[in-house]
Amino acid sequence: MIDTHCHLDLFELEQPIEQVIAALAQSGVDLAIMPGISPEHSKQLLDKHQLEHFALGLHPWYIDNDHPAQLKRIAQLMEMYQPIAIGETGVDKVNGPDIKIQIECLHWHCQFAQQRQLPLIVHCVKALPELLQVLKQYQLGFVVHGFYGNVQQAQQVVDAGGYLGIGPALLRDNSKLVEVIALLGVENVLLETDAPFKHQRYGTGIQQIQRALDLVLLEISRILNQSPADLKTQLNVNASMFFRL
Repeated sequence: MIDTHCHLDLFELEQPIEQVIAALAQSGVDLAIMPGISPEHSKQLLDKHQLEHFALGLHPWYIDNDHPAQLKRIAQLMEMYQPIAIGETGVDKVNGPDIKIQIECLHWHCQFAQQRQLPLIVHCVKALPELLQVLKQYQLGFVVHGFYGNVQQAQQVVDAGGYLGIGPALLRDNSKLVEVIALLGVENVLLETDAPFKHQRYGTGIQQIQRALDLVLLEISRILNQSPADLKTQLNVNASMFFRL
């Protein structure tokens, strides 16, 4: 199984992250793709570890007063390392700096992703119209990570050529994502955890990744009345195609 959005680097790890990734693969999580949150964090991580499945980007929450310099550092990291995606970037109306600055940074990431022919990982909170207005100006693949919208919003993302990052939010009581999955299926879905979690509902440590993925997969299986094995295959194919794995 592939976790398409997992902040492995934010876990309190007792082993080198390379060993953790190997242990995850043995447990059934074949890949855990790590999004970037800031150039400073990414540089510290990549200077110390040999990683393959990571992205580079500036998360809206980590945009500072000198964001042009931050974006320049991301470009420099791109010359030093080989990410499989750009992001996470996006628009957040609840947290982060002025919306105009966030959109400026989003444009930068879109241009970079288009030039490098890399997929884009986007974060969106209460800003889907603004987000899609920007994304539609570019020719690139993108995933709205942590999607938690209704069917109409999901269809808008799919119609714009995007994927829906679906994770444990599907397991909430009366989750609106149940209807999204029931009506749209998984053709444009990427499975994710966005771990680590602030709670222990799925266990502790890296074990929570496998547990959360299993529960989300089982819920999708229940909704669509399809076998978990078949759905796992389809979702892995989706991830492999999106990230060109």
